[in-house]
Amino acid sequence: MNLGWAQWLMPVMSVLLEAEVGGSLEVRSLTPAWPTWQNPISTKNTKISWVWWCTLVVPAAREAEAGEWLEPGRPRERESHYIAQTSPKLLTSNDPPALASQSAGVQMPRWGDHLSSGVRDQPGKHGETLSLLKIQKLAGHESCSVTRLEYSGSISTHSNLHLLGSSPSSVSFSQVAGITETGFHHVGQTGLELLTSGDPALLCLPKCWNYRCEPPHSALKSLRPSWSTWWIPISANNTKISQVWWHLPVVPATREAEAHSKVWHNYNTHFRPHQNGWLSITLGSHWIEPNRSENMTDISKCQQSMVSVLGWFANPIHGDGDYPEGMRKRLLSVLPLFSEAEKNEVRGTADFFAFSFGPNNFKPLNTMDKMGQNVSLNLREALNWIKLEYNNPRILIAENGWFTDSHVKTEDTTAIYMMKNFLSQVLQAIRLDKIQVFGYTAWSLLDGFEWQDTYNTRRGLFYVDFNSKQKERKPKSSAHYYKQIIQENGFSLKESTPDVQGQFPCDFSWGVTESVLKPESVASSPQFSDPHLYVWNATGNRLLHRVEGVRLKTRPAQCTDFVNIKKQLKMLAMLKVTHYRFALDWASVLPTGNLSVVNRQALQYYRCVVTEGLKLGISAMVTLYYPTHAHLGLPAPLLHGGGWLNPWTAEAFQAYAGLCFQELGDLVKLWITINEPNRLSDIYNRSGNDTYGAAHNLLVAHALAWHLYDREFRPSQRGAVSLSLHADWAEPANPYADSHWTAAERFLQFEIAWFAEPLFKTGDYPAAMREYIASKHRRGLSSSVLPRLTEAKRRMLKGAVDFCALNHFTTRFVMHQQLVGSRYDSDRDIQFLQDITRLSSPTRLAVIPWGARKLLRWVRRNYGDMDIYITASGIDDQALEDDRLRKYYLEKYLQEVLKAYLIDKVRVKGYYAFKLTEEKSKPRFGFFTSDFKAKSSIQFYNKVISSSGFPPENSTSRCNLTQRNTECTVCLFLAQKKPLIFLGCCFFSTLVLLLLITIFHRQKKRKFWKAKNLQHIPLKKEHKRVLS
Repeated sequence: MNLGWAQWLMPVMSVLLEAEVGGSLEVRSLTPAWPTWQNPISTKNTKISWVWWCTLVVPAAREAEAGEWLEPGRPRERESHYIAQTSPKLLTSNDPPALASQSAGVQMPRWGDHLSSGVRDQPGKHGETLSLLKIQKLAGHESCSVTRLEYSGSISTHSNLHLLGSSPSSVSFSQVAGITETGFHHVGQTGLELLTSGDPALLCLPKCWNYRCEPPHSALKSLRPSWSTWWIPISANNTKISQVWWHLPVVPATREAEAHSKVWHNYNTHFRPHQNGWLSITLGSHWIEPNRSENMTDISKCQQSMVSVLGWFANPIHGDGDYPEGMRKRLLSVLPLFSEAEKNEVRGTADFFAFSFGPNNFKPLNTMDKMGQNVSLNLREALNWIKLEYNNPRILIAENGWFTDSHVKTEDTTAIYMMKNFLSQVLQAIRLDKIQVFGYTAWSLLDGFEWQDTYNTRRGLFYVDFNSKQKERKPKSSAHYYKQIIQENGFSLKESTPDVQGQFPCDFSWGVTESVLKPESVASSPQFSDPHLYVWNATGNRLLHRVEGVRLKTRPAQCTDFVNIKKQLKMLAMLKVTHYRFALDWASVLPTGNLSVVNRQALQYYRCVVTEGLKLGISAMVTLYYPTHAHLGLPAPLLHGGGWLNPWTAEAFQAYAGLCFQELGDLVKLWITINEPNRLSDIYNRSGNDTYGAAHNLLVAHALAWHLYDREFRPSQRGAVSLSLHADWAEPANPYADSHWTAAERFLQFEIAWFAEPLFKTGDYPAAMREYIASKHRRGLSSSVLPRLTEAKRRMLKGAVDFCALNHFTTRFVMHQQLVGSRYDSDRDIQFLQDITRLSSPTRLAVIPWGARKLLRWVRRNYGDMDIYITASGIDDQALEDDRLRKYYLEKYLQEVLKAYLIDKVRVKGYYAFKLTEEKSKPRFGFFTSDFKAKSSIQFYNKVISSSGFPPENSTSRCNLTQRNTECTVCLFLAQKKPLIFLGCCFFSTLVLLLLITIFHRQKKRKFWKAKNLQHIPLKKEHKRVLS
C-alpha cells in the first residue's frame, strides 16, 4: 500500500510555514502507522465517500492513529466497510459520519462548521475517545446497520506512536506541550448533496497558500470535481496543515460548468469589447486504445472511457450544452439534469478548446477509467478525437510535458524525448490532419511541488535545488531543447543537407547482398543425367512409369541443372546489379574442419553460382565466414573444440581460406574473410575476457588468410581481401550533455575501432578502449582485460586489409550509464535510447540517412584515404509488394553516400543493398519475398543503377553499362572457354592449311595445262621446241 502522502505533506508544511513561523519552532513530521487507502467505498446506486486527514501541529506534533480496521484492497459490496478518520480532536457522537446511505435512510448528525480547540489547549489533562463507524450492507437488504465502536485511552507524555490492533484494549495518544490553535480548520467531505455555506469548504485554498483561510461563502458551492483521487494540503493561520483525501461523485460537475459559464458571460459582456481576449476552461484527459483494433466492443469501451473523462465537461461547454448521451443513459439515476436555461447558458462558453495532456492524466492508475483497454500517449489521436467530437475547434495545448525522478538534475534526457514526441504529434496533427492547434504550453517552468508526487518527481524546465538556501535554478537540457524548438518554430532539417545531383564513378560496384548459400548436393534437374525413359500416366494415377529396355544418351551435369541457381540468376537479372555478395558455408565445404575431407560438390555448386553470374555481367564478392546470432557457422569439430576461444580455429580458417582461394580465386576478385566479427560479442558474452579473447582469434584468423592470399594467390589472381565490420553510427542522445558526446565516441571505439585500429592503423587495439577498460579494472568495476599483442602480432595485423568494408544500417542514440560487471556491454558504460519520433522499421531500425555520411567521414578522418565498400545496407519493410519504406531508405542513404563521394571526397567504391531474398518468419529485408515474388523497390534500384546515381534531369549517363557488360562477357568467354578456343584455333588452322594446299594445287595444275597447251602451237622455221 502507498505510504507516500506523508513524504510530501511535510515539505509542503515546511514551505508554507517557513516565512512566518521562523527558525525557533521545531517542525515534526507525521509518520503514519497505517496505510493510505485509495479505493472509494460504494454500494449500489449510492454515493458514498470517505474522508481521512492528518494534522501536523507546530511546534508540537500530536497524532491520533487508527489502523488495521480497514481491509486492504478495494471493499466489495455486501461486506463490512470500516471508516476511520483522525484529527487533533477524536471522533465523538457529535462528529459527522464519513458514510451515508441514501436508500437506508440513516439519520446522521450534522457536520460542524469547524473543529473547536477543546481540551487540546491544555496539554495532558485527560483522556479522549476514538470512534469508528462500522456500516454494514446486509446481503439481500437495502438497509444498512450502523454500529459505533468506541475505545478509550489515556494521554501519555511520550512521543511514541501506537497502532490499533484488530481488537485493541486501549488507545494511546502522544501529546507534547505548546499547542495553540486559532482560526478555522476546514476539512472536506462529499455526500449526497452539494456543499453549502454550512459545510466545510476547500474553496479558500488559494488564500490558504498565503496563510489565510476564511469561512466559506455561500457562493462557493462545490469542490473540485473528478472521479479521481485528489490530495489537497490546507493550512490555517500558521498553526497546522491538514491533508484531505476524497473521492468525488459526478454531482459537482454541473455547478463547476455553471461557474465557468458565468465567468465567461461576465468577460464576454464587460471586458471583451475593449480587451479582445479569449477565455476557456482547461480540460485534461488521457487517451485510450482498444485491445483489439477491429473489435467493436473494445472500440465502444474506449469511446465510453473518453466520454466519461473528457466528454463529461467538454460536451456541455463545447457541445450541445448537456452531458454526453452515453453518460446520461448509463448514469440516469445519479446524473443531474441540465435545464434548458442551463444548457443555453453553458453551451459555447469557450473561445477555444484548452487541453491538458501529461502524466497527471495517466496516474494514479487506479483512478483512470480504462474500461479494460490500453492507455496510450498518442496525443495526436486525442486531438483527432476532439476534432471529430466537437467540430474541429481551435485548440490550445495548455499543459503538456513529462517528469523525471527527483535525483535527476539538469540532464533530463527522457523529458527531451517525451517533449519531442508530443510536439511531433502536434505538428503531424496540424500538417496531416488539419487540426487547428494554435499554441503549445510546456509544464512547467520550475521544479516544484507536484501534487500527489510531492517532490519525488521533477517537471520543470529549470532545475531547483531545494536543499540550498538560495534555491539555485539552472536550465535543464529540456529548456535548451525547448528554446531551440521555439527559435526554429518546429523541427529543422539541419542534420541533413539538401539532396544533390551527381553520379558515382563508372567502376562503382552496384551490388546486392545475400547471407549464407546452402549448396545443393545433387542437381535439381536430373533429366539430362538420367538414362531412363518414362511414360506419364496423365489420365490415371498421374505418375511416371519407367520404360524398361530403353537407354538414352546422357550428358555431364551442368550449372543450370541446379534450380536454385536458376532462381538466383533470374532475380539478379531483374535487379540489374553489377555485383553479387554471398557467403560460403564453411561447415559444408569442410565438414571435419580440416582438409582431410573436402566437399567437392559444394565447391562445384559455388563455382556455378559465380560462373553463371559472370555470364550476366555480375561479379561476385564472396564471404568466407558468415556467423549469425542463431548459428555460429563453424564445422562441428571446431565448435566442440571451443570455437573462437581456441587459437587453433584461426589456423583452421587459414587452411579453409586457402582452399577457397585455390578453387574460386580465378573467378572472384573481391573477398570478405569474416562478416561482422565485432558482433560475435553477442555469442561469446559469458565474460568480457571471453569476448575479447574470441575477437583476438578472429583478428588473427583474418590476418593469416590475408597474408596467405597476398603471398600465394595475389600475383596470379589480382584480387582484394578484407573483412566487413558492423558499423552503425552513434549520436549523443542528449546533445546538450557532454557525457553523452563522450559516450557516443566511446561507442565507436568499442564497436568499430576495436577491429579497425589494429588492421588499418597501429596493429594494436585502440588506446581509448584499452585505457577505459583498465580504468574500470583499477576501480574494481570490471575484471575484463584486453589481450596484449606481441610485436610480431602487431606487424602481422597492421595493414592486413586491401579495402574497408562496412555494414551500415542505422544510427544509434547513446548515453553514458555507468555499469558494474565484467562483460563487454558493461565495459562500455553505454545505454541506448530509442527515439520514437524517428521514422523506423518494424524491428525499430531508425531511418537516419545522415548517419551514413558521418560514418564515412569518421572512417576517412581516423584511418586515412582508402577504398570503402558499403557491403550491406538496408531495412526491413513489412510490405509484400509496394515496399515504400525500403525505397525511401535506399534513396536517402544513397544520397548521403553520394554527398560523401562528391563533397567530402571519400573514396566510396561500392554499395551493396541488403538483401536479395527474405527468409520465412524473419524480418522482411529482401527485394524478393521468400517465394521469389518481386517488390516495387526493385524498379527504383534499377533506375539508380542505370543512372549511376542521381544525375540532373535530361542528362545521359556517363557510363555505358551495356558496353561494359559486353566487354566483361567477352573477357569471361575468353577466360572460361580456353579448350573450345584451342580447338577452334586448331580447326581454323586446319582450314587455312587445306585452303592453302588447294590453292597451291590448283595453281600447279593450271601451269601444267598451260605448258601442255603450248606444245600444239606451230613454230617458225629454224626454231626448236624446248620442253621444260
